[in-house]
Parts: sequence; structure tokens; C-alpha cells
Amino acid sequence: MLSVSVELKRSNAIRISFERDVSMILAELLGAGTVLLCGILIKYAKLYDLIAGYNMLPQEEKAKVDAQRLGNFVGNCLFAMAGVLLAGAVLIYFGYYWAETASWLVFFLIIVYTLIGANRIPPKDENTKP
Repeated sequence: MLSVSVELKRSNAIRISFERDVSMILAELLGAGTVLLCGILIKYAKLYDLIAGYNMLPQEEKAKVDAQRLGNFVGNCLFAMAGVLLAGAVLIYFGYYWAETASWLVFFLIIVYTLIGANRIPPKDENTKP
């Protein structure tokens, strides 16, 4: 819970360690919101040019890529990343400060999974119509 911890020191100064909790939670929420917005734009608004690497392909190479499968995969991975960051924010709220490091570590592991998985998506079949 967000609580203000007050400690009296020898000099009777009051120290409030409230800012650190709030800044950790805000960092998690800001990261989660940004990633969630990108996932929505890629998966549902079909803004596939937001995918790094895909936007730099020439048109003839883009025609070979199954953009819908790639967009669904990347969008789902972004939703998972946002969920991990939200879970981290909730755990930090309840006092589990190790959750910040753990959530960002899992976040980067999902990035590695996304990079490997995106390269394994088979090319678009020439015989099927979009």
C-alpha cells in the first residue's frame, strides 16, 4: 500500500520515503501504458509499420511477409509485456519492491522471445489470397 513512512532521527527531522514508492509505480504504469498502446495500434489498428525491421523492408519484400500473422504475434507479445509491467506495479503497491526488477527482467525476456518468434513466422503462401 502507498503509505508514508515517517522516521524520527537524532536531529528530530522527519524523513518521508513516499516519493520512491510513487516513482517506481509510475515508471511501471507509464511503461505498461506505452507498450499497451503500441500493442493495440499494431494488432487492431494494423499499423504494422510500427514493427521494427518491417517498416524498412522494400515493397517487394513486404509482399512476401504475412503481415497479419506478424502483427498478431507482436501485438500479443506487447500485451504480455504490458501485463508483466502492470503486475509489477501492483506488487510494488503492496510492498514487494523486488517486483520492479523482476518485472523488467521478464519484460526483456519477452522481448528476446518476440525477436526469435517473429523470425520464425513463415512467409506468406503465394497460392492463398489475402
